[in-house]
Amino acid sequence: MSTSFILPDAEKNFLCHHARMSIEAGLAGKRVADIPQPPAGVFEPGSALYRQLGAFVTLHISGNLRGCIGNIIGREPLYATVW
Repeated sequence: MSTSFILPDAEKNFLCHHARMSIEAGLAGKRVADIPQPPAGVFEPGSALYRQLGAFVTLHISGNLRGCIGNIIGREPLYATVW
């Protein structure tokens, strides 16, 4: 299986928004029972969002590193890993 791929802009935007929603929920103390899935009919079921992939989310504030968290090994779909 190839580990090289390029995410289309729509998937990048979804993952960025997804990470932001996760952070906001955590800061607000909200527990999310089910991780929101990508909208039906917008992304192909075979897209990278549904592949078991590792990911890292890095936060910068005013150009300074604020935090980074992630997994090298994908244990769930990419959208869930980013959440």
